Amino acid sequence: IWYAPRTDGGGPSGSSGDVVVTATGSPLHAALQLYAVKGAASAVPFDTGSDTSSPLSVLIDIPSEGAAIGCGRGAGTPGNATWTNLTEDVDTQVESAVVVSTSASGEFSGAQTNLDVQLSFAAGTPTGLAVASWSP
Repeated sequence: IWYAPRTDGGGPSGSSGDVVVTATGSPLHAALQLYAVKGAASAVPFDTGSDTSSPLSVLIDIPSEGAAIGCGRGAGTPGNATWTNLTEDVDTQVESAVVVSTSASGEFSGAQTNLDVQLSFAAGTPTGLAVASWSP
């Protein structure tokens, strides 16, 4: 997960803009999902976690009235993604369904301690999961 702070004096602001991705070499299976976290206490996440083992699982802390965003990837014709403890927003098949890029999010009225965010795929190989949370 990559994030940039919104600042009123020279940084990203507003509700629209251009996103430019520059890669060296020959990138394969690239996908991008964008989120706006509004009203966060800090541009820095409250908590983060990642996993590349199977099954994909991250324990994340989320403060009361906070939010979390997760992103993941599966390879080898993985089919549909299934999320546990976050709500799926995007499920994109990349390059003839050889790779699936997916993301999910959630807002929580009560604090969550060690919330177990899980990601699985109908088939193929799960290759990565990253989750970040923000405080209000």
